[in-house]
Formats: sequence, C-alpha cells, structure tokens
Amino acid sequence: MENKSIRYEFDFIHYLNNKKVSELTEKWQKHLRHIFPGISDDTTVFCAKHENYFAKGDIDIRIKGSKKIVSLKNGKNPTMHREKFSRIYQFLKELGISRKTLNMITLYQFGDCYAYGHFDKPLNKEEIVEQYGDKILEANKELCDEKIIDAIIRRSIIKGAQDYRQEIDFLYYGNLEKGILISVDQIYQSIKSRKELPTNWIQFGQLVFQPGGRSRKNNDYCESTIHWPVLSLLFNIAEDQDDILKCKVEK
Repeated sequence: MENKSIRYEFDFIHYLNNKKVSELTEKWQKHLRHIFPGISDDTTVFCAKHENYFAKGDIDIRIKGSKKIVSLKNGKNPTMHREKFSRIYQFLKELGISRKTLNMITLYQFGDCYAYGHFDKPLNKEEIVEQYGDKILEANKELCDEKIIDAIIRRSIIKGAQDYRQEIDFLYYGNLEKGILISVDQIYQSIKSRKELPTNWIQFGQLVFQPGGRSRKNNDYCESTIHWPVLSLLFNIAEDQDDILKCKVEK
C-alpha cells in the first residue's frame, strides 16, 4: 500500500515538474491558474515531494518562488487521518466533549465500555447500532458543533496532530487525468454543509469516524481513522473547483 501511494504521488511530480504551463493539459492549466493566479503559458512549474513524510501535504508546487502545498487523495472512501485512539480521545476531551459522548465513542471503537455495562464479549458494529442508535444520534449532535468540526478538519486534513507541521493550501482528489482541486476554505465549507445526523456511525459534519481495530489487548496501539466519503461524490458531480460548493452532497 505504501509503495502504491508513493507511486501515485510521483506520477504527479513527474508530470508537473520542470514543465511549462502550456505543455500541460487544459485541465491542469486551469488547476495551476487557480493555485497561482496570473501565471502565463511560458511559466515553468516545479514540483517535488513534500519534505515532511508524515505531514498532511504530499507535494510542493513552486512557481516563481511561490510554493503551495497540496494533499493528494483518491479512492471511494478516502482516509484523511489515522491516529492512535488514545490520542484522538484525549484531543476530543481537551475540546470539551462531554463524558457521555466520549463513552459512546469508546463503545463504538471497542464494542465495550464500562459506562454501558459491557465487560466481556464486545459488541460488533451492527449490535452497537441496533442497541445504541439513539445514543449515536445524541453524540453526533454534540460532535457536529461548528467549532468541533473546525478542530477536527484542521487535525485530520489541514495540518495534522503536530503544530510544527505546515498546513496544506489545497487538496486534490482523483488522478492525473481527472480530479478536483479544493481550497482550504472550500474544505471547511463543504464538510460543515452536512445537515443529516446518522444513527449508524460517528461523524463530524461530512467526516466519518471509523475504528482501525477493536481489540482491547492492543489498546496502546489501537488506531482510529477519519474518512471523507462524500469526496468521491464531489469528484463525480463537480466539473471544477468553482462548482464544488454548489453541489448538493448532504444526502
């Protein structure tokens, strides 16, 4: 998986690096003019792997001394963030999330939680949803507060968990032939546009929380992931970045 991801990134680097704008496809010329307004056809583009492997940015695009950091994503249910559950739990706790909602997230992660009286055999996701759908709904009402969503977006998409890492400037979803370019402002606006509150998963706006492992035996290493499944829908219905916020993706 790691090698496939690296090849995906270097496809963009090899295509863009040391090329004049006029040498690129019409689609990529449009993307670059959105990133760097005012560039001309004979402007040379430079592209390289972002210097910090663990940062949210994947590639750096430079034109005339100006650098923009771009995160690259693809897939039907793209993973935006992966982190140990214990750290995400602490982060949510520091955001002021209630004990009641933290207990629900713990139950959703592991299938057991002392607060809900489950100590032995963990519940699977279907059992959790069947027995605690109303509690998931209550948790999502709290988690979809705008300030909480902003903090989750910044951690899972824009900057990451470490403050010293650089923030991305754009997110590109797709491949070289077809894709959508999304600015940071559009990321925030799109993710916060979700109005429905589900009873079968934990979510922050359009971002969906998923357990990366349910075993208590490896509690210190158990991970959680944040996904943005609506991104693939945007990819299919948005013609370009100007259309992204016009797309109706709440359902």
